[in-house]
Amino acid sequence: MFEMADGGTILLDEIGDMDFKLQAKLLQVLQDQEFQRLGGKETIRVDVRVIAATHCDLEDAITDGRFREDLYYRLNVVTIQVPPLRERTDEILTLAEFFLKKHARPGMAPLPITPALHQALIAHYWPGNIRELENVMRKYLVIRDAEMIGDDLRMRTLRRAAPAVAPQRVKVAAAGGSVAVDYEEPPATPILRQVTKAKEQAETDAILAALNSTRWNRKQAAQILNIDYKALLYKMKKLSIEN
Repeated sequence: MFEMADGGTILLDEIGDMDFKLQAKLLQVLQDQEFQRLGGKETIRVDVRVIAATHCDLEDAITDGRFREDLYYRLNVVTIQVPPLRERTDEILTLAEFFLKKHARPGMAPLPITPALHQALIAHYWPGNIRELENVMRKYLVIRDAEMIGDDLRMRTLRRAAPAVAPQRVKVAAAGGSVAVDYEEPPATPILRQVTKAKEQAETDAILAALNSTRWNRKQAAQILNIDYKALLYKMKKLSIEN
C-alpha cells in the first residue's frame, strides 16, 4: 500500500481502530520512510504524505491504552475537526441525492426526496453519520417508499428522545419477611406503545419489501436489509411473516 502511494498521499481510515501491534509497525514506517515487504529482504524507501481519519477520541484511546501516544504525535501535524452530520443539516439533502445517484441501477427511475422525507432526514440524530445516511438511501432504493423510510427515521428519533423511566421499587417475598428490589421493566405508556407499534410496522414493511424484491430469497433479503441471516429469521418469526 505504501509502495503504491510513493510520491503521493495515502488515507488511513479509522486509524483509531488499528491493532496495537500494527500501530508500532506503522510508526516505524512513518519515522524511517522505509519498509520491507512481508518475507522480503530488500529495504524500500518511500515518500508518502499520510492523512489519517478516525471517529473516536484518540486522546481518550491513549489514556485507555488502546492507541500509542508516540504514533498520535507523529500523525498529529495538522488537525481538522469535521462536525458530525447532525450539525450540518444543510448538507443532508445534497448528500442524500448523491447517494441515490451513486447506488441507482442503470435505467432505474430516479427517486425524489419528498418534503416529508427531507424533514425526517433533517430531524434524525445520525449517530452513524454519513455512512448511516448512505445506508438509508440504499434501503430507499430497494423499498422505493419515501413514507416508509421517513416513518422509520422518525421512529428512531422518537426512541432516542423518549425519556428514561426509573426502575420501580417492588417488594418480593423472602424468608423472614420481604425485601425491596428494583424492577427494570418500565410501565407501558401511550408514547412507548406508539413507538413500539410504529417500529414493528416499519420492520414488517421493510422485511416484506426486501423479500418480495428477491422473490423471498432470505439470504439476499438479509443482505439488502444489512442484517445477519439469523437475525432476519428471528424477526420474521417474531413478526409472524410467512410466505
